[in-house]
Amino acid sequence: VTAPPTIPQDWWAVPLPIPGNPAPGTAVRIVLTDTSTTVEGVVVSAAIQDGFAHENAGLAAIPGEHAGAVAAAAINQRLVVLLAP
Repeated sequence: VTAPPTIPQDWWAVPLPIPGNPAPGTAVRIVLTDTSTTVEGVVVSAAIQDGFAHENAGLAAIPGEHAGAVAAAAINQRLVVLLAP
């Protein structure tokens, strides 16, 4: 059993459309498409298909100073989540 990644203090976990099935702890880069702002984050849990959601949403932890902007972009489908190859 693998322990979940530790979320740094003052970071928040936000549901995001995380592509593929990355392991918890994988680094992500989130691009806010309206402003081209990039935010570094880490996967807390990969996307899970629940049968009701249109998109699969996983959880990514992001710095608190970006949490509001990322959450607003996510709800409006105005972001892209990048994974390193």
